Amino acid sequence: MGYERHILRNSKHGDDSSITLEEWMTYVATDPSLKTSGDDPMIFNWTEHPVGTIEGDLPWLHYRDGRISTRHPDEYLSLKMFEIAEKLNAQLGDDEGVFDEADRQELEGDVRRMMNRLKGKPVQKPWWKFWGY
Repeated sequence: MGYERHILRNSKHGDDSSITLEEWMTYVATDPSLKTSGDDPMIFNWTEHPVGTIEGDLPWLHYRDGRISTRHPDEYLSLKMFEIAEKLNAQLGDDEGVFDEADRQELEGDVRRMMNRLKGKPVQKPWWKFWGY
């Protein structure tokens, strides 16, 4: 079983507040970085990933059951998902719950450090991080 992240709307009053296919396709039409994978019309590859791939595969987003999901996202794709969620008036989460602004800020810091490392600049890690990015 893989780790998944989802862009979704939480229903507060039992009403159907899921992301419609029409909303998703309207968003995709405005985002040139998302291209259909060709295999499945509901799967879109993110073509502007700073490194190009995640473990050798193009990063992807899949529309299904009123939410947009992916498996094993890295920090870059997670930030892209935060951006999409904001534009769709939705939230980013996983099977455990919804992420908040503090989670987003932590991801942004991690991405800045990774980008600096890729560019050969000194990496400023928080004092409490002993390894990693």
